[in-house]
Amino acid sequence: MLKRPMVKSLSILLPLVTLYGCGGDSIAEGPSAEGEYEVCEYSNGLNNRGYLNATISYPCATEDGPFPATTIIGGFTNLKNQMTWLSDNMTSHGFVVIRLTPNNPVGQPKGFVTAQLAGYEQLIIENNEDSPIEGLIDEGAIGLVGYSYGGRGALFAADELGDKIKAVVAFAPFNSNPKASDFSAMKAATLISIGSKDTVAFPQNAMGQFDVLPDILSTIYAEVEGSSHLDFINLGGYHNKYRTLATSWLSIQLEEDDSYATYLYGDKHQEHVENRWFSEYITRN
Repeated sequence: MLKRPMVKSLSILLPLVTLYGCGGDSIAEGPSAEGEYEVCEYSNGLNNRGYLNATISYPCATEDGPFPATTIIGGFTNLKNQMTWLSDNMTSHGFVVIRLTPNNPVGQPKGFVTAQLAGYEQLIIENNEDSPIEGLIDEGAIGLVGYSYGGRGALFAADELGDKIKAVVAFAPFNSNPKASDFSAMKAATLISIGSKDTVAFPQNAMGQFDVLPDILSTIYAEVEGSSHLDFINLGGYHNKYRTLATSWLSIQLEEDDSYATYLYGDKHQEHVENRWFSEYITRN
């Protein structure tokens, strides 16, 4: 049977410029720099009633698979391609990524949960049919990633999916009543990160969601000094710091690879603390 066409991601083919970014970003290195894999992607045939549209990116070197996989969904008003700064980075480090636009990007939070659930469903579908990534996903190593409403959606979807999800990254998860959240069924190791200057999702609300995560989970709360709510889309100024957190976390939790553990717990992390990356940083388990 003919397989659906794929294209190589243009963003990964452009020269990589690693400068100190405006607004306090860091130089790209390790998990925040381009990884070893060239990025391929496709959008055809990814129809699902749970989201508006989607693109899957995956390492072109398919012979190295299977790979861990994750969703990525942005926030209120965001379209899927506003998160390529993160999806392409993750894929270059050996992850299959489905980035999604919810059915209604200006809709209610529940729609972002639905999109996260559908993204997980579509990864499983694509792994088991005649697609460019057939057999390429390690179904025991799947994560959910999201920003703002998408981050909130990742938390609630992970709670619903239980042990099917191994890791979550929730960037600036928007939730005005975090204490009412019930994540008691969640089994996924979870990183929550937000900017100290976020006046939309608010650090105290992100911390509130962190506090109601089950105590048995491996978790990190990382509050990035000086960053605001809009630093998580393509024009944001703190991408390298957030790539460092997300790609390191998924490498540890999904790949069970400790190569980047130093960026979250070890000497590299201590350098970041000394360089005032964080206004607050909490690890559990």
